[in-house]
This record gives sequence, structure tokens and C-alpha cells, in this order.
Amino acid sequence: MVEAGNAFIDYRLAGVSRFLQTAVVIDNEAELRTIGPAAPLEPRVAQRKARSVLGSVAATSPAKAIPAETAGDASSTATRVPDAPATAARLDVNDADTGVSGSLNAKILTDAFSQREIICGLYRPEAAEDGMVELATNAAKHADVVIVDWLLENNSSVRAVEIVIGILREDMRGNGRLRLMAIYTSMNGISVIAHELFDQIEQADGLAGRFALDGATIVGADVRICVLSKPQSIGDTDVDRVAEADLPRRLIEEFVKLSTGLLTSFALHSIAAVRRSAHHVVAVFGEHLDGAYLAHRSSLQDPDEATEFAINLLVGELQNAIAVDERKDGEMAVEVMAGWVETKSATHRFRKGEEEASPEIVKGLVADGLTALKAARGKLVKADGKLSDRALKVETVGEIFYETPQQAWERQLEFARLSIFKREAHGRSQLPDGWLPTLMLGSVLKVFGPKNDAEKPLYDDIGDNYFVCLQPICDSVRIDQLTGFPFQTGNAATQKFNLVVRERDVSPGTPLLVNSKLGHTQVLKFQPDEKARCVRATKVGDDFVFTDSRSRQFIWLGDIRDMKAHHDATAIAANAQRVGLVELEWFRLATESKVEVYVAPQA
Repeated sequence: MVEAGNAFIDYRLAGVSRFLQTAVVIDNEAELRTIGPAAPLEPRVAQRKARSVLGSVAATSPAKAIPAETAGDASSTATRVPDAPATAARLDVNDADTGVSGSLNAKILTDAFSQREIICGLYRPEAAEDGMVELATNAAKHADVVIVDWLLENNSSVRAVEIVIGILREDMRGNGRLRLMAIYTSMNGISVIAHELFDQIEQADGLAGRFALDGATIVGADVRICVLSKPQSIGDTDVDRVAEADLPRRLIEEFVKLSTGLLTSFALHSIAAVRRSAHHVVAVFGEHLDGAYLAHRSSLQDPDEATEFAINLLVGELQNAIAVDERKDGEMAVEVMAGWVETKSATHRFRKGEEEASPEIVKGLVADGLTALKAARGKLVKADGKLSDRALKVETVGEIFYETPQQAWERQLEFARLSIFKREAHGRSQLPDGWLPTLMLGSVLKVFGPKNDAEKPLYDDIGDNYFVCLQPICDSVRIDQLTGFPFQTGNAATQKFNLVVRERDVSPGTPLLVNSKLGHTQVLKFQPDEKARCVRATKVGDDFVFTDSRSRQFIWLGDIRDMKAHHDATAIAANAQRVGLVELEWFRLATESKVEVYVAPQA
């Protein structure tokens, strides 16, 4: 069981509370004046049928309110949703007929958000307003939380569905993001509303199969869409009433469910620290320093290096903002990681093969690291209940944190890529339209050919399949003629590896062994782009391709982080400077391994 006051749970909640800064409400009945409570009325019986809103913006909403007197009319477009709960037949009431208001007290809601230091924006669309969906999507694009009324136009859910799908598609174009949306409605039958919205999402191009339905909540990778009832919701069937004053608290709880990971919470705390210091950082880089920056640029052999210098300065300031964050609840302390173990142990057994580690042993591992790892010998319990005499190994300790060894292997490959690459062709971040990679130190390429028998002779002297560029950055720019670029070469690894790359349709990564000896260095020549004065890739389908002077093609896989690339290049250079010294073999071996030292007896 997870203990009360679990430090990890507190850490998650604090991270979300600090991170959330903006909310957007999209409601055509939002009122800033005082609104009296509407008397609850028994909803009329209505029937409906699901209809896609994706083919035409003028389509009838599957959630459109239908008066009881027209429910049996053959011309009515509403019938019961297939496979929906039995409450579907009691879901809809036309506000115009009943006098029941779906009004939102925006004053109470915005005040409640303000008390939690969250800015709440309001967009109140008018009936038949041109560009409603586009305006709503733009308003919600950068918000942390989005709240949408279900019936935005003529008692129809068409616009609400289009807005939700528009936001999801916009997020997908950016390779996804944390996204919390709430449908906030005066209708009962919230599970049916969620069912209908889910059906519409499943029919949308590019979104099918990405989400699941959990009661009145739609969940996906980094996405949560919950359906909540306004306080004046009609009827008592299938509702989850949340008052405007309580809505911010409830949405924070929903966001906590969206961000359950340890590193996710660390990222929320860190980004919150950056957000709070953002205006200070901008002020640090005031215009009074422009002259100093331009003087620095004017003094360089390659003035374009000044841009990289400015980026490094800014990143340093942001890194410092995270490092000196004054909030103690943002610290990923040992107690937080121990709380993670407690939370995980409720559903997960920390196993490595047939042996199991107790939560207390795992807490020691995350607290004391290698020392506890070595001390774990004889503490793992085997399947027969006896203690194992084996120790946990560094290379396989990750298995106890995952369900299977395969899962542990895949997640550590993914984490390795995150630590190695600053950008990838098929990685985690969407590259801007029109952006092209530049060949320089740390660029990783894969041989793209030969594509036919005629091209085979061109590639005969290459041998290896993967290339890591060693060209210094200063020699990769401001070039005007055919230039040679040195590459260290390697191949897909079977056992030992020192690089992990992500290729198209190969997830989570391909381990490579890149040889560090100069005998595996190849020089390829490239013609620079006349305008950019550097070697640029071209876009071929969804790939970025570099073409050398012999028309051989190489797919760009990514750029290694600067410090990692410099470290590896320095190691190769150091390897080239080794001195072959003939020395006493006994003495050489003594420096490389432990030998038993004979101690002469004392007189």
C-alpha cells in the first residue's frame, strides 16, 4: 500500500501546481455578472443517433438537444447511440424549450484560477460566428488547460468536437505534448458524451487508435479529456457536478493523473522555475549589452560563431535558474524517489529473472547507488524462497524497474538516445518546416545506397554502414569549395556498443559500435551550398540526405550533443597519440591489474 503523505505524490502535486499558469475557457454562455442558480428540472426523454461532424461543419451534432415532441418524428436526426449506456435516452434537453440555463459564472471561475496563480482567458463565441473553430483552437494552442462547453452553437456539439479534434491535430503536428481538456457541460449523461466524442476522434484522420475510453474520460499518450458537469446540470443520472469555484482544484487533480512519472514531475518543476525566471533572464540580456555582443562578433574569424556563443549564454542562465530554484518542494530528493518505489510496489514486483528484490532493497539502490548495488549480494529472493548468492550487475539492474527484460532494454535504449542526441531525424521533437541539417562535428549518417546494381561500384570502398562526422565546427562553415570531411565509421552492434540511433520504423533504437581507431576513419568530400557556405542536406521524402562528390547518398540520423561529440573526438585524437613504449612487462601489468604484493618480513 502507498503510505499517506507519500513524498513522491506530494512532489507530483507540487510540480503540477507550480507548472500550471494558463487556462482557456470556451463557452458561449459565459457570464461575468452574477448569475442566479437555475432550478433543476427533470430532463425530457430524447433519442439521438451518432453522426460524424468531420465531413461537413454543417453536420447535425450527435449531442444536439431534441424536444420530446419531435423524438419520434421520422425527419429527426437523433436516435440512440449504439453501444452507449442506457442513460443515453435521458441525456438531452433543449434549453430554449425548458428554460434551463447552461450559463457559466466566469467571474467565480476566473477568481478561483487567480487564487492559484493561474491566468484564465475567456473566449465567448457568438452564434454562427465565422472562424469560431480557428479562433478557439488558436486561443487554446498554448494554454496549459482547455475548458470547452459541449453545446457551443444552436444546442449542437459540432463546434466543440471540431475544436477538440483541431487541438489534438495541432499537438500531433508538434510530435505531441501534455494536453488536458475538459468538456464542462450542463447536460447529464457525461459517459455518453465522452462516448460520442471518442467515436468522433476515432473517425478523424490520423487520430484513430491513439486513444482509449475510460468511463467519462478519454485518455491517450500525454492526453486526458475529461467530461464534467456544471453545478446546474439537469437531472441526477450520470453526472459529475463541479462548481466553478472548485473547477481549478479538480483540473489540477486531473493533470496530476496525466503526469505520473518521476522525470515528468522533475520536468514540470524545472520548467516552472524557468517560467518564473523568464522575465528576469530576458532583462539580463538587455540592449545595453548589444554593443559588447557585436564587438565580440566583429572580432571573430567566423562571425557566425557568435550566435552559438549567445545560445550557450542563454542556456547557461536557464540552467542556473533550475539549479538554484528556491522551492524545496521542487527538489528530487531521496525521499521522493523512495516514495516512487512505494507507489510502484503497489502494482509492480521488482524482479530480475527469477529473483526478486524487496522495496526496501530498491529504496537503498536509488538512495546509495553503486554501494548498495554491491551490497545487494545475498539479499535477492529466488522463486523457491531461498536467498540468491548473486549480485545485481550494473548493466542489468534496470530490469528490476520494468515488467520484462525486453521492456527494460528498450526503455534504456530510448533514454540513451535522449542523453546522446540534441536533435534526431526521427526522434522526439518535430523539426521546423524548411529546416535542413548542416554537416558538422557530431552529425550521424547512414549509407543510403546502393539502390541498384549500377551504383554498387560507388560504394565498394565504404564497407561500414554508419558514419560519425569529426569535422570541427569552425571548418564546417564559411566554405566555398569542395571540402573533405573525416568520419569515424561503425556498424550495428551485436554485443558491445557505444552509440544508439533511431532509424525510420525502428523503435526504440539501433545500438552501434563506432570504432575509435584511426584505421576506421574515412574522408568523404562534399560540395557546399553556395548561399549558406556549408554542406546542407536535401529533403527526399521524409528523409534528410547528404550527397558527396561521387553522388553517394547518406541519410542524416541526428546530431550528437556538443560536449559528447567533442569528448568522443578528443578520445580519438588521444588514441592517435599513444606512444609505443617498450618497458618492463611485470611493471606494466602491475599498473593495469591487481597483483599480489609480497611484503618482506621485518627483521
